[in-house]
Amino acid sequence: MRGRVGIAILFALLLSPHVARGEERWPDERRAGPFVIHADFALRQIEPLIEQLAALQSDVDRALGVGTAREEIHLFLFQRKSTYLGYLREYFPTAPDRRALFIKQRGPGMVFAYRSDELDVDLRHECTHALLHANLSIVPLWLDEGLAEYFEVPPKDRAFDNPHLSSVRWKRRFGSLTPIVELERIEELEGHGPHGIS
Repeated sequence: MRGRVGIAILFALLLSPHVARGEERWPDERRAGPFVIHADFALRQIEPLIEQLAALQSDVDRALGVGTAREEIHLFLFQRKSTYLGYLREYFPTAPDRRALFIKQRGPGMVFAYRSDELDVDLRHECTHALLHANLSIVPLWLDEGLAEYFEVPPKDRAFDNPHLSSVRWKRRFGSLTPIVELERIEELEGHGPHGIS
């Protein structure tokens, strides 16, 4: 029964913005790797980003050996922040207020975002969460967030020009890296509640 509820929510999300206007689809939809993208604007406007997302699964698999996603991942993209927030309030009223969000309930993973100046970073970050959770039954929060921060950076900058690298080097130099035992105790993102919504 729980699986049916998750699937019912997904179908409502896929159709809801357009059913009232007699449409059955979003204004633009397409596939990119494991991602099924639904947008209320023309996706040709973000074509390079879509190509990066299609390659993200290969990048994650090459680095971690997790394999290809075992399920589709749905991306819901909005032109305006107000539309995005209204959509989340209607379907996920307890969702935290962020520019982008990964939600995994009982069905396929879903990523929601709007066209902010940071859309590329936001989508690479949230889609990394979605790819990990499409392949692995359990991902510790500290590892989930760390990998998402690594892959949110454009591919050419990940290894040596990563903005997070300097901070890690300084913490290591001064012996202030958090021990894994402490990291394993983290169950919530600071100030945002549990990652994902279940």
